[in-house]
Amino acid sequence: GGGGAVVGAAVWALSGPLVSMVNLWHHFAAASWRPWVLEAAEASSGSLGRPRHVLRWGLLTGLQVLAGSADVAAMTALVAACLVARHLLSRGGGMRPRLRVAGAAFAALALGLALSAGLWVPTLEVARRSARWSLPEFTQQYWSFHPLSLLQLGLPLFIVDLPRCIRIRTGEEGGEAIG
Repeated sequence: GGGGAVVGAAVWALSGPLVSMVNLWHHFAAASWRPWVLEAAEASSGSLGRPRHVLRWGLLTGLQVLAGSADVAAMTALVAACLVARHLLSRGGGMRPRLRVAGAAFAALALGLALSAGLWVPTLEVARRSARWSLPEFTQQYWSFHPLSLLQLGLPLFIVDLPRCIRIRTGEEGGEAIG
């Protein structure tokens, strides 16, 4: 209802993650679009992809990307994908409603990317010409981690510190040392 929406909006507007982005204007602007994009994703998925809902979702997605924070837009897209998946898994009535929901999601994504192409296409070109592309692979990936390391979030110890991992890393278990 309306009261719950107001409370939810107030909690989001005063939340630590959003308030901590105030000094990073592009992150703050993109994060401010997040609730609108997610509401549009929910409305589009719930209405089986009615054209006006898909158009609204695509427009809002494009505006969020134009705010300039690709990582916030990607995180929003991940949550939107979870919303779409929830509708895909809960849909009854055969394959047709599921295809409409999936088609709506792809159409909204395509529209959002098309609307924001004026920002990300030149950005990719500038990034491609940067000095970072000529650095050795080790240097490029220094602060990166493998997606499977997200499993570490739910564990009380580091997987790489387990005895078998230590033996593998130091080369005691056949082969060369990894790192």
